[in-house]
Amino acid sequence: MIPASDWNVRLLSRAVIEQPSLILSFYSFGVMLHKRDGDRITEHPVDPAQVALALSAKVRSEEH
Repeated sequence: MIPASDWNVRLLSRAVIEQPSLILSFYSFGVMLHKRDGDRITEHPVDPAQVALALSAKVRSEEH
């Protein structure tokens, strides 16, 4: 059996090299969403009010 600390090190190592698939950038003029799909990156302006609404929403989890 692999100790939990070894799993944590493995997960952290993988997380450090992984590129984010979605980035929100906040500027004085607005908010931009940057989405990565492989080598392709797309950018879109997003409504700051919609970002605030999404971040303030309660997340529900179904118990198994």
